[in-house]
Amino acid sequence: VWRSRTRYLVSVTASEGDSAFGSARRVDPVAVPVVNDTLALSDILLGRRGSGLTWRAGGFEVPLNPLNAFDRSDLVELYCGVSGLVPGAEYQVRLSIAPPSAPLSPVLKLQFQQQALDRRQVIQRELDIHALRPGHYLLSLSLVSPAGDQVADRSVILNISQGRNTSDQGPTALGQRPF
Repeated sequence: VWRSRTRYLVSVTASEGDSAFGSARRVDPVAVPVVNDTLALSDILLGRRGSGLTWRAGGFEVPLNPLNAFDRSDLVELYCGVSGLVPGAEYQVRLSIAPPSAPLSPVLKLQFQQQALDRRQVIQRELDIHALRPGHYLLSLSLVSPAGDQVADRSVILNISQGRNTSDQGPTALGQRPF
């Protein structure tokens, strides 16, 4: 619930399926930083279609996966907000997946140019992980300004289990959606 330009009241309600039982809690006001011209990324959300949980954010439906446990056959839905963009400018987007013990040795690395359409936008992509080995990975996302003078970075842990597909063909690419 919006309270002022930078303060929000948060209420959380939890229930189990169609059960009549649940719990509700009001959380202390949350301070939200004012958006300025600095290039910034929100936290990365990793979701899975069919998890039964979704978040509606500004016209987007974002699948959630609060346990952060993905089967190798799952498509990982990546969602991240971006602010401080210059409309019309081309930004370099870098995504890598690496073992946490070797973050500079990614098993998957992607880089592409993306044009900003507005000052604030969303990055939403699908990631096919069927060829990654089971384990814990560090997924890192970077956005670089056209002049290279601003870089925004975020990382999140990605947990992959064996799943139904046991082929081992190496990393695969991202399915792309508008940024």
